Order: sequence, then C-alpha cells, then structure tokens
Amino acid sequence: MSYISESKKYGRIPTVFVELDMDFCANTYGIAPCTASIGVTGTSKCYNTYATCQDKANFNKITKTYRFCEQNADLPVGLSAIPLLKSVSFASQEITPNKGLGVRGSVSISFIDAPWPDTEIDPYFSERTNQGTFWGKFKARNPFYENRVLRVRRGYLIKNGFDWANFVNSVYVIEQLQGIAKDDSVKIVAKDILKLADDKKALFPKPSNGRLSANIDAIQTSFTITPSGVGSQYKTSGKLAISGEMMSYTRSGDTFTVVRGVSNTKAEDHKADDTVQEVGIFVTQKIQDVIYELLTTYSGISTSYIDKPAWDAEATAYLAGVWSADIPEPTGINTLIGELTEQGTCRVWWDELDQQIRFRAIKPLPNTLPVLSDESHFLTKSIDVKTDTNQRISTVLIYLAQKKPTEKLDDLKNYELRVATPNLEAISDFEYGSNIVKKIFSRWFNKNSLGRANALADALLKTYRDPPQIIEFNLTPALQLKVGDLFYAQTRKIQSVTGELASVPMEVIFAQPTDRDDIKYKAQQVSTAIPIGNQKPVPFSIDEVAGVNLYDRFVSIWGIPEAGDIITFTVFENVLITSATVNDYAIVVDDRWPAGVTLLLVNNGVIAGRGGKGADACWYYQSSNSPPKPDEIDFVFGSNGENGGNAILANYAITIDNNGTISAGGGGGGAGIAMLLGDDITSEYSGGGGGGAPIGFGGNRGYIHQFVDGIEYYFTDNDFETAGKTASKTQGGNPGIKFCKSTPSPFGYTANGGKGGDLAQNGEDGGSPSYPSSFTPGAGGIAGDAIHGNSFITWQNVGSILGTVT
Repeated sequence: MSYISESKKYGRIPTVFVELDMDFCANTYGIAPCTASIGVTGTSKCYNTYATCQDKANFNKITKTYRFCEQNADLPVGLSAIPLLKSVSFASQEITPNKGLGVRGSVSISFIDAPWPDTEIDPYFSERTNQGTFWGKFKARNPFYENRVLRVRRGYLIKNGFDWANFVNSVYVIEQLQGIAKDDSVKIVAKDILKLADDKKALFPKPSNGRLSANIDAIQTSFTITPSGVGSQYKTSGKLAISGEMMSYTRSGDTFTVVRGVSNTKAEDHKADDTVQEVGIFVTQKIQDVIYELLTTYSGISTSYIDKPAWDAEATAYLAGVWSADIPEPTGINTLIGELTEQGTCRVWWDELDQQIRFRAIKPLPNTLPVLSDESHFLTKSIDVKTDTNQRISTVLIYLAQKKPTEKLDDLKNYELRVATPNLEAISDFEYGSNIVKKIFSRWFNKNSLGRANALADALLKTYRDPPQIIEFNLTPALQLKVGDLFYAQTRKIQSVTGELASVPMEVIFAQPTDRDDIKYKAQQVSTAIPIGNQKPVPFSIDEVAGVNLYDRFVSIWGIPEAGDIITFTVFENVLITSATVNDYAIVVDDRWPAGVTLLLVNNGVIAGRGGKGADACWYYQSSNSPPKPDEIDFVFGSNGENGGNAILANYAITIDNNGTISAGGGGGGAGIAMLLGDDITSEYSGGGGGGAPIGFGGNRGYIHQFVDGIEYYFTDNDFETAGKTASKTQGGNPGIKFCKSTPSPFGYTANGGKGGDLAQNGEDGGSPSYPSSFTPGAGGIAGDAIHGNSFITWQNVGSILGTVT
C-alpha cells in the first residue's frame, strides 16, 4: 500500500493529522541528575518543559510530539490523537526563477480550545488537580514554540488497517501561535524550513559584540576590545571592519594585532566604543559548500534536511567555478543565497514531501521527461496559460571586481569591470523594439572572473531573451508532482506555427493541495538552450606583470580541473603578459593538469619575457691626495645590462592560436663610464643603461662627486636625464645621457649608457670616454627565449614569434 495507490481508489477517506514537536525533558523531577525539590526550587513539580524547569542547568532536552486530528476522525484502535483540529489551509512555496529562494510555503491551522486532561502530557498528572483548557495550558508551558517542527500528514484511512505509508508528510517550522480568540479558537501559522534563512532571522557574518576600549589613530597596529572576554567570540585570525576600514588581524584574548587599511580601504582614526565587526570570508569554495555553510551554520537548519553528497554530485557534474567574498557587514542569508543561485545558475528549494532541501544546477534537460497532456492528465477546464513578460531580458549588465567591500553593493563607482551583453536582434524594431536591462552587482566575481561573468550573461539571455510561458493546472493526487519537477506540457492552448500541439518543457514552481482532494500547480517554461558546462573560459583583459601559471589561475576561478574540461585562455588585444623578474616565465603550463583536459591559448596581445634591467652607471676617480683616502676608488669598469627573460614554458599539451606576438624579453643596456681627475669642484654623471622591453627598468645614473674646500661629498639622484629609461611594452628604454661639470676646467670624462633592447633584442653596450681608452664600458644584456617546451605545443596559428623556440 502507498499514498499514490490509495489515492487512485474510489471511496477513499481523506484524513489529515497535525503533529507538533516540542522540547521536553527526559529527567524525572527530583531524581538525579535533576536537583529540583518542592519547597526549595518551586512550590510544585515542573511540567518537564524548559519554561517550567526548576533546574535548567540539567535540562535534558528530547522531543515530545503532540498529534491532533479532527473531532469526527475515524481513528483506528491504538492510534492516539487529540481531536481539537478544525481546519488546515496550505499556501505553496513558489520558486521565483532568477530571484533567489522565492516565496516560502506555509500552512495555517485552526484548532478548537476545550478542557483536556493531562494524562499523556503531564508526567505528574496524578499528583495534581486537573483544570484549565488544552491551549491555555499549552501556551503557558511551551512559550518557546517558535521555529519548532510542525508536520501535516495527509492520507487515507482504509478498512483493512492503518498504515502511515498511506500518508505524505509536509514539514514546517512554527512562526506564530495566535489565540485563544473570542470564539475559543487557536491558529498556528508555520512556514517551510527555509524560513529559517530569512534575512530577519539569519545573518552572515554574525553581528560581533566587541567594541574598541579606547580611541585609536590611523597608524596604531594593536588595540583591545570590550567587554572583557568578548574576544573569544572572534576567530584567532582573519579580517575586521571598523567604521568602513578593513584590517587583517591576529588575536590573543581581547587584544588584536592588525594591519591597517586592507582591501583598498583607508586607515582612519576610530573612537572608543566603535563596533569591531568580524568580516565574513569565503575563499575559493565551491558554490554548494558556501550555500550549505550559510544554511546550516548561520541559519540553524539541521544537516538532516540536506543530502550533501547529492549536492556535491550535482555541482561536480554541472557547475564550475569557485566563490570568494569578503562580507564586512552582517547580511541576510536569503539575500546571499539569492545572489549565489542567480550568479551561479542553480536552484535551492524545499521538498516538503521528502523533507529535503534540494539543490539543482540550471542545465541541459534530461533526455527523458514525463509528458502531461490535456487528454490524459490535466483536470478538465483547469489549465490556464499566461506569458510572463516581466521576466524578459534583452541586455545583461554585470558589475564585478569590487574595489572596496565596505561600500554599497550597488555603487557603480565601486567596481573595476563591467560586462555589457546586449541581444541586438531582440532589441531591434523587427522583434520587441525595446531594451530590457538586467543589472547584477557581484561581490563574488573578481577581476579574473570575466569569463564566468560572460558565461552568466549568455545563460541569462538564452533563458530570458523571450518571456517564458506560465501554465496553471490541477491534477489528482494520483498524478502528484512536486515543486522542482520537470515535465513536457502538451495542451491545445500552446500550439506550434502549424497548429499542432507544442511540447513545452516546464518546471513546477508551485504545488498546493486544495479542499477538493486535488492539487493546484503552477509551472514555468524552461530553456532548452543552456550550454554544457565543460566549456570554461579564462580571459586576460588587463596587463599581467607578475607572470601567470595557467593551472593556478584556472583553479582560482573555476576550481580543480576535471577530465573533459575544455579550457580557453584568451589574451585580449593590447594586453601584455610578462613576468615579475627575468628569472621567471611570462606564462607557465605545468604538468599538474589531469589527463583528458583540453587547453587552448588564444593570444591577441603580447606575451613576452621580462625585459632586462638597464645597468646602473658608475664612475672613475683618481685622487691627488697622498696617500689616498681609504674609501677612494682608483677605477671602476662599466656594469653590464641584465639579460632578458623567457616567454612561455610548456610541460603539458596545449594548443596555441597566436594572433599577436610571443617574444623573448629584450636585454638591458650597459652602463657608460665616468672618470674624475683632480680636486676641482666637479660633478660627473655617466649614463645608465636603458631597460629591455617589455618594461625593463632603466639603470640608475652614477654618483655626484664633488670636492669643496678639500671635503668630499657623495649624492645619489635619479631625476636627471642621466638615468636610463624604463622600456615600454615593445620598445627598449633610451640610454642615460652623460653629464660633466668641472671648475675651472673640464677634467672629467664621461659616456652615455646603452639603449635597452627591443622585444627579443640584445641591449646595447654602454659608451666609454675618449680618455683613457683602456676602460671597458658595460655590455648590453642578452635577449631571452620565446618558447621552451615546443614539443608540447600544437600551433593552430603561429603568428609572430620573436626569439628562440626550443
């Protein structure tokens, strides 16, 4: 037997039970561990509820279930229920696609209040005189009913015996208990489990209670908080927010050691009693893990309502990307999950029949879905079809890469990047003739998430370019669907251009039992154009000057790669990728990629090894002192420019489509020589070498060396033209120019530095003075290589490669 099989039978008797799970103490009054005693802790025994407990330190919480039925219910022998139930009215939850957790499901239950004995309620009823009414006593003994579990059990009584398998259970949490009213009625309103995640009930991060114990200025790096002991509520390290400034910290007791003005915020003075708020942090976590933590740790929802392995399997199969955010201000859980489900293209909803919180990716439809039609399924004249034009989107604007997490989420000036994706056909006069813009402000996408932002915009336009159709219909319980179920609808009210019945994919977003023993549904059309999730773009839209390891960059955006992933790294036009030093590669393709991953690098910009630094200039000095001073220098040879760096190291198979330039770094220019003779008032500068391309730094100029009244002075200053110039992206830096000033005659001899090498070019040697000719100038640095590991590369387009390929 089952609920479905019984619902198909004629003569079935619909029955409903309501159950309340309330806190109850497992102890016995006055018997250890309970230390309560009449005349000492109270005038009479407790009722084993927390509100009446006389020894709260030893309250041993279990659950006591109160079961209610209607007054005329035909109960089987042995089934106990309180016959005070009057009516049950459902309001279904409603999934609101693209708008977070949606509308919460609820149930409103009316009860009758009447005198009732305490025989199965009060453990010590035989020691008391029974009086009062059921709900009067219940409210007094159980004032903490809010958020306790309530079940509605709907099913059928049968002649051959009672079986709970003939019932379905809907689970809620109590929100209100109203009454006793003037007609002696009591009303309980309960919501589905996700009500616990409402913004008014649950926040992330949790509000911190610590306050500054004294004023701090903008440079102070430690402080204590008050009240004493409150530091234990904070982690031992993390980030804090005080009046718009964020700080990283370590904590010992109530004392914090901080780094000021992190996350682009400014260090400022703060006043005593300013709130010290711990920042909520997620770092490169999978989306299902973030939502799970928000629901269980911060909303108080029991883990028993979540099948986490099923969530993990769904995300692994269809969702890519990792999620990071600093959240400095307590923010509603419903708001945060709404952002995650929208930006992560997934759904979260409550399955009230299976008592599970479901998690599903927005993904290509399964190959086989049930078909519901006018002829076989929909109840006569129950179907209604609408087109929801309010959901249409023709342009998606996504703002990403927050500058300061402490600013308002919708502050346009607080974002580094914006994705603007219009559907020009939909906007045109040939189609809708208007532009409906969807704006998304993302605290979760950083500057490396541009590819994911583009993918999100594409998915939203494919889903909502055309307004979805909504159908409302009724089914008998025998054809029961659940919220979140998918099916194809075939009805004469949705036809193809030929007049045939269209087969439209639908998702159930609303399911509500009626008082006619049938169920009313609402379903929304879903897209069949959702792309398969193994295409994972990684764009480079701004210059990268510290080198890029493709594996690490991918993991920071998408998480650990898996077999079957097709990953495209795209360097945009006019974008430079180079390394931080000449000892590193601009791009590294290491061997950590798992087998079965396909890598493609599309280069429309410049990928180049770092340009060598230009040589620092030096000088020659011949002293007239006898003997020479200990720190006097007889001569110095010109220093050499730094060698250029290498562009690409490949140790894993990758295809490269090179539409731009891949180049070795240019060598730095050598230094010129300067020589000083005599005790005259003299300034001598030799030229520093120019930096190699790209962006190799120019060499410093030589020392200023002056004698004034026999006293020797040294100065260093790089503001004049004698310093070598830093290179551009493609051109080597110009050399530093010699400079000599002597009084009364020019006894100094100087030379220019060498020019830095252009991309893949050696740096030029530094110059040498005409006298004496034996001094050697600095040599220019040697250019690096373009490619190491060419055997791992398949060239889709070779393009411009400058430098050695090995």
